Amino acid sequence: MDCVRFCVKTVGLPLEDAIMCATENPAREIGIYGEVGSIETGKLVRWLVEERLKNLDEAAEAELAWAFHRGFSELLADSASYWADRTGIDTIALSGGVMQNTMLLGMLEEDLSERNLKVIRHHMIPPNDGGIALGQALYAREKVQRCV
Repeated sequence: MDCVRFCVKTVGLPLEDAIMCATENPAREIGIYGEVGSIETGKLVRWLVEERLKNLDEAAEAELAWAFHRGFSELLADSASYWADRTGIDTIALSGGVMQNTMLLGMLEEDLSERNLKVIRHHMIPPNDGGIALGQALYAREKVQRCV
């Protein structure tokens, strides 16, 4: 993240461009962008929209919501499994605001466990901005203590 911060603050690159440079460009450079280990949700979303347009009742909405979460969980678990096999790292950390979605979190924990991957996740600290704020506060405290 230091390179992203440098590009934004010093070079004046827009944040979105700096993030793209730090993520998409290296993947393209080594020949894996859009191929292996990538998560492309477009097909899942397209299917969801098509199914939703076919049937507009509430029961169908609930089934589609479940199917979307199931499909997204499997995409994430397949990608994690691929990279675990490739790197030998078998512990997956589930964090970020999306992990407040208890349906997705439960499905993903199960899918990862079925692939023999260890899962770690938040229990005492929220996985979203609250966790980030706590981390920032701890970092600031450490910086201040070093200066004293």
